[in-house]
Formats: sequence, structure tokens, C-alpha cells
Amino acid sequence: MPGCRIAPKNAKKSVEASARAMETHRRKSGLANVDGSSLLSQQMSVLNSQVITARAARAEAEARYAQVEALLDVEGGISSAAAVLQSPLIQNLRSQEIQVVRKIAELKTQLRDAHPTMILVRNELKDLTAKIASEVRKIVINQNGELKIARLRVENLETGESQEYFAKAIVMGTGGFASNLDMVMEHRPDLRDHRILEGSHVGARGDGHHIVQEAGGILTHMGDMWFYSFAIPDHRDPNQRRGLVIRGMAEAVWVNMQGHRFHNEELTGGWSGTRAIMAQEPAQCWAIIDGAMREHVVVSDPYYYQEGISVRDYEKVAELLEISPYIKRGSTLEALAQDMDVPVETLKDTIDRYNFHIDSGLEKDPDFGRPMAGRQKIEQPPFYALNYGPLARKNFGGVKTDLRCQVVDKNYRVIEGLFAAGELAGMAGGHINGKAGLEGTMLGPALFSGRVAGAWAVREAGFGGGFGG
Repeated sequence: MPGCRIAPKNAKKSVEASARAMETHRRKSGLANVDGSSLLSQQMSVLNSQVITARAARAEAEARYAQVEALLDVEGGISSAAAVLQSPLIQNLRSQEIQVVRKIAELKTQLRDAHPTMILVRNELKDLTAKIASEVRKIVINQNGELKIARLRVENLETGESQEYFAKAIVMGTGGFASNLDMVMEHRPDLRDHRILEGSHVGARGDGHHIVQEAGGILTHMGDMWFYSFAIPDHRDPNQRRGLVIRGMAEAVWVNMQGHRFHNEELTGGWSGTRAIMAQEPAQCWAIIDGAMREHVVVSDPYYYQEGISVRDYEKVAELLEISPYIKRGSTLEALAQDMDVPVETLKDTIDRYNFHIDSGLEKDPDFGRPMAGRQKIEQPPFYALNYGPLARKNFGGVKTDLRCQVVDKNYRVIEGLFAAGELAGMAGGHINGKAGLEGTMLGPALFSGRVAGAWAVREAGFGGGFGG
């Protein structure tokens, strides 16, 4: 029949063989039980079983610790705790203690209390009593440690994560919160009237800060942040919160939103350039370049680099310059001014004056002291104006710790087993930089505090001697 295919005679056998092979594969791979249940139902069953087991372990650990904790309030009561009675070492020490007590009773019938032998035996009893008390304290600590581990298991299973965490010490290194604009504004309410951009790693959202607070830790100097000046809004961000850090703009001229220069553009750091921009009304500016300068523009975002390598993608950068609503452009300075919505004569006079200083061979421009030697003029079309504004980049405050990077509570007492390092702890300790810093004073302390926290956490877990420098 036209348009149809005739099945071969052995088609049925072929299909049956394929079905058998598929079923064999499914069973070998664990994709189905004998009763035909799905892989998902198997996984859910295993997960539920693990949760039940973990909860039971947690309940058992809580019960043991509750007994120990209750007996601590009763004089001599701790000695009757099951964990204490079952300890082979304590049983041995108790046996020795009984023998010494009997020996003292026998000697009392023969010797005075001041006799050297009596003093020696009594000291032996004191030593045994101290050893027993020390071992009991260890058991109490271990009971609490078992409780912590059980809790961690349950919490991880209930969040659906595949990992399970068993730890006597935890090192937190979750980074800052500069990519959480709500948290930035919470600690810097003075910035609410300004356009502030998120600009740290996308994961730097302050989750670790909240976890530490829930554990009883405290935060310090949370309002001390480092803001970049050379950033524009990311038009690709659906929430219109993130910014793009723009580099390679060494020859740019900065003008405020009214078209006037206001700053020495050589000083672009958070303590200089950002503060100058923040003093403008509104707290934004335009960074102007010409056609000869656009080839040097670098966008510090993975999207604008070639995939898998640290080489910028020229086509994507060029596209950004042409399509971003936060970048204005014009074939002449007059056209650029119109696109920027600033008075044409004001912008043209500003750029002409700047170019004149270069042509005059001045060592520095007389307006703001920018070095002029070897400087490029703004003269080759097309012209671009990038809408710069403050971008939250790093946090100089965070979780408060001691010198061992161990988290402290509101009374400055350490929280046993909990450590914090890096930007989560304001690079180190909670506030090592003060209100300003350089790249080396941020990265260096962050790495160093990680080493310190790690070394002391390992010691807390029973290994090594801590950090020795």
C-alpha cells in the first residue's frame, strides 16, 4: 500500500526481545522494583527512612543528654547516669577508688591522720576522684556533641540536599551580602534615596550571617561597605538590581548629570571616586569616551568573556555599547548631549576645555589636578557616555569572632565549635579593615582568616595543635 511500511515477519519477536532487554536493564539499574514501583518512589522511601532514622538518633541523643544535664544539678547525681555507669574506664577507676577507701579504713585503726602513709593514701584517693570527675566531664561533652551531629543530619535531609554533615566543628565562609540590596539598605538606610547596585558574587546574599545569628552569634560594623564607582546597571538583569563593573576606561572624562566635570578621574577608588559621585545630585555621573577608547573597554562579568577562558568577548562588549539603555551614544558631542539629556553647550564647553588643557601641554589640569602628560583627547566619533553609579562590592563588617576566628555571642563568649572566616567575618574578626581598604587588605585577611579558622576547627575536632603562625 502506497505510503505505508510493511512490518517484517519477525517484528513481534524483535519487540518482545527489546522489551525483555529493557526490563532486565531497569532491574539491574534499580529503576524499578519487582512490583514495578518507580525510581522516584524508591528514592522517596529511602529518604523517608533516613529521616526517621536520623530523628530517632536525635531523640536518643537528646534523651541521653537530658539525663546527664538533669543529674548535673543533683550532688553526686551524675555518677548514676547510664553513660557514666557504662564507661569501662570509669568502672576501672571506681574499682580502684573502692580499694583505696578500704585501705584508708584499715590504716585508720593503726595510724594517725598525720602519718606519712595516711597522707600518701589520701592523696591517692584525691587523684582518683579528680580523674573520675574529668572523665565524667568528657562524657557530658560527648553527649552534647552527639546531639549536635544528630541535628545536623536531620536538617540536611529535610532540605533535600544529598550531603550529610557530621562535624564537631563548623567553619562558615559564605561570603558577604553585597548582592542582597535589601540587606544593604537595611544596614545603610542613608542610601535609600540613591540608585545603588548589587555587585558582588551572585551568592553573596548574607545567608551565612542569618545562620550565625540564629546560632547566637553577633554581627558588627555591618554598615561599613566598599562601593565601586565605575559601574552601570545590567540591562540583562530582570530585577534591575545588579550592576556591571566597567574597566579599561583610563581615558574617560567624568561629568555629573548636569554636564560638568567634578573630580580627578585618576582617583576611581571607593574612598575617592565613589565619594565624589555620592556628593553629586543625583548620585550618578557620565563617563565619556570616544571611538578610539571603546576598544579598551572591559566588562567584569562572565557573560562578556569567551566561554571557559579569561579572554573578553569583543562582540558582546561592542553590543553592550550599542544597545544598553544605560549607555548613551552620538556621532557628535551635540548628539551625545541630547541623548544624555544635558545642555548641549554645557557638555561641549566641558569637553572643549578638557581637550584644551591637553593641547596646552599642562602637567595637570587646573580644575581638578588630573595628570595631562600622554593623555588622549575626546575627539574621535562615535562618542559614548556610560551612566556610572555606586555599586556595593565588599563588606567590611560581619560576624564577630575572637583571634581564633571562633564566633562569639552578645556577651563575647565563644560559641563552641562554630568558626567564621573571610568576608562573612568582615574579611577577618568582624572588622579588620576599618572603613576603607585596598584589594590586598581584603583578599589577604580573608585567606589568612580561613587558615586560622581551619586550623583551630581541626583542633576542636581533636586533631592538630591549632594555628601556630
